[in-house]
Amino acid sequence: MSKSKLEMLVDDQQFGVGNKSVDTGIMINDHNDAVDYLILEFNDRFEVYLNLYDENEPPYRNILTSGKSRSLEVAKKIAVRKLNKLAYS
Repeated sequence: MSKSKLEMLVDDQQFGVGNKSVDTGIMINDHNDAVDYLILEFNDRFEVYLNLYDENEPPYRNILTSGKSRSLEVAKKIAVRKLNKLAYS
């Protein structure tokens, strides 16, 4: 079984260095797919990572997107927009 792109990113020793806080979990998006999320808060920005990873059934997607902004809500919107574009259009 291969790792998701988000797992590979987190495995990098340099990833997220200097963050103030971390939030991670799984959400169900508007298309009824489970999406892993990771939110990093830094002094000057938020970084939101979304990973749609189908490991058990086709189409076996492994799509990682990110959004970065001074505002958490804007960073989320950017990441969701990118994920929707890659996964559903």
